[in-house]
Amino acid sequence: MSGDLRRSLVSDAAMMTQSLDWHDIVWSLLLGAVIAELIIAVRLATASAWFWLVFAEWRWRQGCRIRRFLRRR
Repeated sequence: MSGDLRRSLVSDAAMMTQSLDWHDIVWSLLLGAVIAELIIAVRLATASAWFWLVFAEWRWRQGCRIRRFLRRR
């Protein structure tokens, strides 16, 4: 890498870090937190849906067993 190109890249990086103020940093952190919360919510909603589906199936089978038992008596 030539010296001029290296100096140019270093000065560009310095300009980028100077142009970032605390508003940009806070907004990027908040956006990251919101995205992470959405991912967690979607995963939990999916897990919750599976739980209730399995629970409903289990209750249905329990009800069928109880009805079968009562018919036999």
